[in-house]
Amino acid sequence: MFFISTSISFAAEYVLPNNQWRMISLPGNPGSANTVKAILGDDIVNAEYGTDGDWILFSYNAAIDSYQVVEYEAALEQGRGYWIIQTTGVDVTLDMSENNSVTNNFTINLTVPQDEQLQRWNFVGNPFSIAKTIGDFIVKTDQNICSNPACSLEKADEKGVVHKVFWHYTAGQYEKVEGETELKVWESFWCVALEKSKGLNLLSLIVDDNQEVSSSSLAVYNHAYQENFSADKISEIINNARNAYVLLDPFEDNVFARVSEIKNNNNQASGYISAGTGEDWRSDYAQILPYLSTSQWEEWEGESFVSQTNTGMLEIMNARIDKMSSWGLDWVEFDNMDWLDEDSRAAYSLEATVEESKVYINELCDYTHCKGMKCMAKNTVDGFEGFEGVTYESYNDNKNWWDKEGAKAFLASGKLVIIIHYNEEDCDGVYQYYKNTYNSENISFICEDKVLKKYKHYNLGG
Repeated sequence: MFFISTSISFAAEYVLPNNQWRMISLPGNPGSANTVKAILGDDIVNAEYGTDGDWILFSYNAAIDSYQVVEYEAALEQGRGYWIIQTTGVDVTLDMSENNSVTNNFTINLTVPQDEQLQRWNFVGNPFSIAKTIGDFIVKTDQNICSNPACSLEKADEKGVVHKVFWHYTAGQYEKVEGETELKVWESFWCVALEKSKGLNLLSLIVDDNQEVSSSSLAVYNHAYQENFSADKISEIINNARNAYVLLDPFEDNVFARVSEIKNNNNQASGYISAGTGEDWRSDYAQILPYLSTSQWEEWEGESFVSQTNTGMLEIMNARIDKMSSWGLDWVEFDNMDWLDEDSRAAYSLEATVEESKVYINELCDYTHCKGMKCMAKNTVDGFEGFEGVTYESYNDNKNWWDKEGAKAFLASGKLVIIIHYNEEDCDGVYQYYKNTYNSENISFICEDKVLKKYKHYNLGG
């Protein structure tokens, strides 16, 4: 179900080019005069309607995955998408009469996947005479996921219910509609109901400023980072993690064999890679060694910085990404991606430039996307806008040290922002500090508790 809340009167117009397919939707409630003839017949004059005529509309039936001609005397529906083309030889202006107000609590119900289907496409539209952004839409169901409260599109995507990206066709090609991208008046779009929506009796897209929406923050579990105390154990993750982002080191202790078990509880499994260092305990260390600095990193024993990024380093890292894809991971988290700056370059005689290091990291992310996984940045988003999330490391004596505008931009675009805070007696207070600082409930947080001597987890309601 999609829901949108507003109430206005309008006189909306839309220019329909000659001999070009367009995806349209009614910008309001047509009332009783709701047929093709009544709404559009007075705009496309001296022209014959139908497959052998000068103009025609098609609707899409998601239940049977089929297009159907909309008959001239048939009703058009608000919130539904239609294909239209006219070949009169001139551009035509479509309009709807004034005083057809959009009602509050407008809802678009979606068709969900059936049987062996992994997704179901729905052809729906903006029902308003004002532009909306995709970020305005929320998702509501009749069962556990996104039921009470409803979910943001980002959250619905994370839960595998509705894809957060819509698609609109214009000027001969499809374009993504996402985040703050505008969905203009008269425009329709393709929306995908995902596999986890299967079995729902009601799945709705909603736009309503008064609806309570669940935050996009997740519980976070961390098997990979051990700062002062033990990291989360695999057995604890399997027993306790629900609807969580779970960071794993899949190359250690046959962890890769437990990935499917970890994902059973709607968890998102992420694989750790140190993109900016070579670690002498890794099985491919001998391959990486020629591309590393000659001296080890002073802060971490057994690690050396990557010195060359435009040689064979990319292929070695891509081989790790291949493995993570085959193991069923959802994300790759790139640790030490900010290793190279002018100071480290001088101190360790690194050959790559700062710009080359960013190209290298982005190429790794591009390859990750090609393998069907998402990219998690680490401690910086400068130059890495294509990543789907970022993890920041916070310390008892050094909080919020990173580029704050970058973190705000990721939060504003609905991306996953995680803060891992270390060695803290007041974890609850620090989490509240970050939510206040960024004025957001959408920060995902995990804290190394100094009293418990282990990670403390939040957002466990999922």
